[in-house]
Amino acid sequence: MSKMPEGIEDKIFDFIYREAMGDAIQRSKVKRGSKKRFLTFNPEALNDAEIARNKVRNYIDDIVRGDNPDFYFTASQVVHALSRIDSNFNFGNAQKLINITAKYFYIRNYHSKNKGDRDNFSCCHCPMDSNMKDRVVRAFKNYLKKSECTDDERKLIIIKIGECETTNWEKVNWTELDESNIDIYEKYQSMVAILTREKGLIPIEYDYVNWDPDSNAT
Repeated sequence: MSKMPEGIEDKIFDFIYREAMGDAIQRSKVKRGSKKRFLTFNPEALNDAEIARNKVRNYIDDIVRGDNPDFYFTASQVVHALSRIDSNFNFGNAQKLINITAKYFYIRNYHSKNKGDRDNFSCCHCPMDSNMKDRVVRAFKNYLKKSECTDDERKLIIIKIGECETTNWEKVNWTELDESNIDIYEKYQSMVAILTREKGLIPIEYDYVNWDPDSNAT
């Protein structure tokens, strides 16, 4: 197989990263015009946009190598960098940016004969947005109707909004997630892990299974 031309890997990553950034900040409080600044890289000056990009790329490279990188550490670094450009950029935006980037790179496993390629992505999270949140919660509530569910599993559906506990996830806005309510995201990922384990999937595949808003997949 011929070797990739020099620089093409950078172009591939940047294309995916730009697409993911669009998903990450849509319908959020990020200011109009910030996307351009988020995507204006300066390797020589190592500006905040470049720092965030490099953190996400290192995360992806670690996944591909099978090194099981720390998602939450990467997310905190991305928020730290990009919130200096726009203070409205938060954890909700960061998780979408990182997880959608990973979702696109997972496509490399299409028709792969190497089981290890898929296994490397088993540490990845399922992107959280309004559509996926609703689908996960609906499927998990159905799962909880099973008598063999544990008490810990039943507690996952209970979240805290302000000072009140509720099972109404419709009140959750993924674009407003920050360090103060990151436990909501963690519960979402725990529910996904349980649902995917039942189906023999890994969490990032759950987004592929449920991507069509007109489908009834759960």
